[in-house]
Amino acid sequence: MRSSLLRSVAISVVGVLSFGAAVSMAATSPAVASPVPTLSSHPLIRVGVAPNQSTSVAAPAPAARPAAAAPGGQGYWLVAADGGIFTFGDAGYFGSTGALHLNEPIVGMAATPDGQGYWLVAADGGIFTFGDAQFYGSAPAAPGAANVVAMASSADAHGYWVAANDGAVGFFGDAPSHGSLAGTHLNEPVVGFAAAPEAVSAPASPAPVSITTTSLAGATVGVDYSASLTATGGTLPYVWTVDGGSLPPGLSLSTSGVVTGEPTVEGTFNFSVAVTDATTPTPLSATATLSIVVFPAPVQSSTVLSSNWSGYVELNGPFTQISGTFTVPSLSPGIPRGDQMSAWVGIDGGDGDSTLIQAGINETPDPANPNQFSIQPWWEILPASETFIPSVQIRAGDQVTIGIGQVSRSNWQITLADDTDGETFTTDQVFSGPASTAEWIVEALTENGQVGTLAPFSPAVHFSGLSFNGSNTDLEEVIMVQDGNQVSTPSEFTADGFNVAYGDTAPPPP
Repeated sequence: MRSSLLRSVAISVVGVLSFGAAVSMAATSPAVASPVPTLSSHPLIRVGVAPNQSTSVAAPAPAARPAAAAPGGQGYWLVAADGGIFTFGDAGYFGSTGALHLNEPIVGMAATPDGQGYWLVAADGGIFTFGDAQFYGSAPAAPGAANVVAMASSADAHGYWVAANDGAVGFFGDAPSHGSLAGTHLNEPVVGFAAAPEAVSAPASPAPVSITTTSLAGATVGVDYSASLTATGGTLPYVWTVDGGSLPPGLSLSTSGVVTGEPTVEGTFNFSVAVTDATTPTPLSATATLSIVVFPAPVQSSTVLSSNWSGYVELNGPFTQISGTFTVPSLSPGIPRGDQMSAWVGIDGGDGDSTLIQAGINETPDPANPNQFSIQPWWEILPASETFIPSVQIRAGDQVTIGIGQVSRSNWQITLADDTDGETFTTDQVFSGPASTAEWIVEALTENGQVGTLAPFSPAVHFSGLSFNGSNTDLEEVIMVQDGNQVSTPSEFTADGFNVAYGDTAPPPP
């Protein structure tokens, strides 16, 4: 194989014509290591024109010699028949065959696309490599075969082509074969060769726009609110608008997708939003239906004491839907066997109402080991007893979401989901209560008409994601008192929910 030759040759300043946008660039001068070549000793008769220019230059003499442009159009190389290299502009010097005796003259030259090397090819197909130009093979001509007359590099610098005067094309490395004119009658021999520019892929179509926000946090009357909407796909920036319905009074949606303000009216507000991207010429868009629950101002209208409930009750229904998420606490070790606690979400049961539709979890000490306890999920419609849900396994620390909603008149649906493990249970049941209250509660269980002792638990149970459909005219705080002692206390009610702690001290709100 013919690899990079170590001999260097000094470069003289050669006059070069410039055409159109092609800039005339003086030749650089590496250190002199041999007599300076001249135009008479190295006849140079072909120059390249600047890319994308229509001007052409006819070769003034029959023995054409090659040139190659440096990438970026900031320089070029010329090569003489004996392999001497002349550099101009920012075209770096990487060596030459110099005045070495060559079996055949140099007839072709190709620069690597990164401008850090070049290839030379002789009339017999032999390849010389310089700088970072790798050697991918050569094709010395067989006796009687047509002479090589030109060379070009593939766009990614991992191969090259050589062409013969009869139109035959040889390909090396990753330079693909695109055919040749070998064997075709040509009026004149082939004297030049140029590779097509690397194909430019059409830009990929942007992904469809999709709104990723599925729910929004609750708000509180008179309290500053802020929530951001999100989307994926399309082309940034997005523009957001309200597409239907209305935001709670006092809140507004910016074009950047942020809901802000201070709500003035409590209740549940349903609305749709639209997002439009910046794709041209036809923008992409998407819509989604959302809701915001606005709760009363933090100051509760009333506080009541209970022997078995602790949390918050919405009064003055009817209510057709309630939901909430709570964290599952642990029971304190060593507690008596009969002590238990429960956390649940439901409708009815307040103000002495004997009907109640609810779902939640019980925590009970292990009879064989007071340092351990079991957790059982359930659903219940009073006056019937609770129904356990064995298909969902819940552990301390999990997040559980309860949803209860009216499907049609007396048909209601109950859903319990362990958000931590992804397990879900759903059942449709008949419920005909007045639906006058809605609750998020920590409870001391009642068995055989007797309220049991609330088991100590920690950490505080955090209720969040609270929503309901109803008139919502009054919010009631419930504190649990047993045997004259305050044993369970809720925090302040906020847009982020509330906490319920064991003991007589209200925990900080979320």
